[in-house]
Amino acid sequence: MAQFAELLRKNNDNLEELSYNIIHYLVNYMKINQGGVFLLNQPSNGGEKFFEMTACVAYDRKKFADRTINWGEGLIGRCALEKETIYMTDVPEDYVNITSGLGEATPKAVLIVPLKANEEIYGVIELASFHPFQEFEVEFVERLGESIALTISTVKTNIKTSKLLKETQIQAEKMAQQEEELRQNLEEMKATQEESERQAVEMQGILEAIDHAAISCEFETDGTLISVNHNFLSTFKYRPEEIEDQNLRIFFFKEDVGELDKILAQLQDGQNFRGRVRRRTKLGEEIYLLTTYSPVMDNDGEIMKILSLESDVTEQVQMEEALKRSKDELGVMLEEARNEVKGHFKEIEAVKIRNEKTLEGALDAIITTNKEGILEFFNAAAEKLWGYDRQEVLGEHVSKLFSKDTAKNDAFVAAFVNSNGSKVIGERKEVPILNKYGEEVPVLFLLSDAEVGDDHSYTAFIQNVEVELF
Repeated sequence: MAQFAELLRKNNDNLEELSYNIIHYLVNYMKINQGGVFLLNQPSNGGEKFFEMTACVAYDRKKFADRTINWGEGLIGRCALEKETIYMTDVPEDYVNITSGLGEATPKAVLIVPLKANEEIYGVIELASFHPFQEFEVEFVERLGESIALTISTVKTNIKTSKLLKETQIQAEKMAQQEEELRQNLEEMKATQEESERQAVEMQGILEAIDHAAISCEFETDGTLISVNHNFLSTFKYRPEEIEDQNLRIFFFKEDVGELDKILAQLQDGQNFRGRVRRRTKLGEEIYLLTTYSPVMDNDGEIMKILSLESDVTEQVQMEEALKRSKDELGVMLEEARNEVKGHFKEIEAVKIRNEKTLEGALDAIITTNKEGILEFFNAAAEKLWGYDRQEVLGEHVSKLFSKDTAKNDAFVAAFVNSNGSKVIGERKEVPILNKYGEEVPVLFLLSDAEVGDDHSYTAFIQNVEVELF
């Protein structure tokens, strides 16, 4: 026992190596012919547990066999199920080939001992010999089985701990790389939120705030301009009278007009467009804009106009070209720009019926509650995300959209659904929602509030984290 204890102390990070050292040493020490170690394996996907042969020694030769035995199957499974030793001296001639797989000759005695500790099974040891086992030998293997089981438990814990540590280190490195970008993004979001709090809760006021922050225009489905804002004129260096009744084509280089036609065709089909496009100023300068085109529908589902929100990313493109950034770095930059545009959209909430049609064009789910937590607005994207028709949730309490466990244990959600809770405003959080079908879906959740007199409402902007926007 002392010799085996020393052997077990030397192997603490590799189950196969440990299994082989145990069975090799045991076969030699007891002067028997064959032996095998079967460790219990519980699949992480919830499948049925089974025994896997991790080591096999026959006639002092290391022998590997790809072999598994289901729980409760054969003598191995019976030994584990009953947690008792099985000792046979009347061994059938075909036992080894059919059940054991340890060799080609039929042994005279077979000893099968469970590896258990604290009444929990970790595996089974099977020993075969051409001579009967003495009582003290059986007792020795049984006592040794408990020490092996404890060691296996420790090794599994060490392996799992090592794996979790590596995953944690990788995640920490990723978080460190994104920390600066997230900090800058949060500062921009905070500044936008502070500006939004000073605006009236009327939809026109929100649209005006967006108008001040972005390059914005409206146009027909064929590209004919309807209106532009000051940022648009400043960016393209035109006077208002110079672009009256003009088409978007004047802002594209000749070789890029075909790309514009494809975008217009996509918009005419009712699809949104998001992407980076090259544009042309009045002076012929090349600029790059991160563009979002969203069709605005009427009650009949017909396209009334196209709403455009853009941000100038020319400097970023120039930096990419100068530094030859990788494709992943470009993706991060585009994601930041996309989040900036979406930050403007978060200010849009349905407080006027005449403006709800505009919010229906948003890709993100948008919901509004009063100060008691009663749902007052639920857009089409929210219907798609939760699976509810808006008539099923309007007038209901917002807690209907979350599981009871999330509403109780998640601090962000608990504050949101509690009418007396102190809401977390202006911070993007990842939380699970509960859809109509009882499934929890991870989303990015951003909450804003508006107060006019005694009327206090909260608007949430929700983004499905699995959706790829570009």
